Amino acid sequence: MLMRAAIISLNALVATSAAAQLQSFPEGFRSHDIETNGVVLHVRVGGSGRRSS
Repeated sequence: MLMRAAIISLNALVATSAAAQLQSFPEGFRSHDIETNGVVLHVRVGGSGRRSS
């Protein structure tokens, strides 16, 4: 039973890290890293106006 729980936990970890891959942003977006209070904020800035349907 313990082995089964370990295998399930490992599968969940692998699935989570695969889903956490970075996606590319359209041209015109910029990346910034802001360091504050010992934390790094990864920020994307870009786009304009409302999204048209």
